[in-house]
Amino acid sequence: MRLIISTALLFSLVICSEQSQTFRRVVQQTPFRFARQSSSSQGGVTTFTHGCAHTAPNFTADDGSRYILTFLNDCKSFTAQQADEYCQGNGGKTISLDTTDKGNFVNQLMVKYAQRYIWTGGRINHARSTVTWPSGLSEGYTRGKRFWSHTGGSSRSVDIPQPDNRDGNEVCLAVLNNFYADGVKWHDVGCTHKKPTICEFK
Repeated sequence: MRLIISTALLFSLVICSEQSQTFRRVVQQTPFRFARQSSSSQGGVTTFTHGCAHTAPNFTADDGSRYILTFLNDCKSFTAQQADEYCQGNGGKTISLDTTDKGNFVNQLMVKYAQRYIWTGGRINHARSTVTWPSGLSEGYTRGKRFWSHTGGSSRSVDIPQPDNRDGNEVCLAVLNNFYADGVKWHDVGCTHKKPTICEFK
C-alpha cells in the first residue's frame, strides 16, 4: 500500500512544526513572575497589621500633632499589644496621655466621635502605683483621682476607685466613655480585651 501525501498536507505539517518551535522559544524566553505579599507600603502595595491596613495620619490637632484614630478606619478590635504593634507598623506609637492637656484632648475626642473605649499605651505597675507611657515618661497615681474613675463595676454595691486590678492582671490603661455611668474616665483593663486605639506621631 502506498502512502500518498499531498503537497498541501506536507506544507501544512512544515508550517505547524515551525510554529510549535517558535512557541517553545517564546515560552522559554518569557520571564514569568509570581505575585508575592510585600512588606513595603511603597509602590501602591497595601500592608496590614492584625487585619488593618497601614495608613497615613487621619487627624491633626490644633497644635499640629498628627494621629491615627483607628476607629475612623473601622479598625476597632485590637488587644493592647496588637494596638502597640499596629501603631509601630505605621511608624508611630500608641498614644501617651502623659500631660493633662493630652488627657483632656482624648476625652474630647471620645465625646466627639461617641467612642465607648480606646486603648492608650499606658502600662500600670500596681505594686508601685505608677503608669509608664510609650513616650518614656512614668508617673505616680492616686486611685480615683485626676482622670481615674471613682468606680470599676456597676455590679458592685460599693464603688472601688480605679485602678483596682479587679481581675488580677489589669495592667493596660484604657479610656472608657461613661461605661459605668462615670463619664469619660481612665480604667485598668485586662490587656486581651479588644478595642480601637489612637496612634501618635512626632
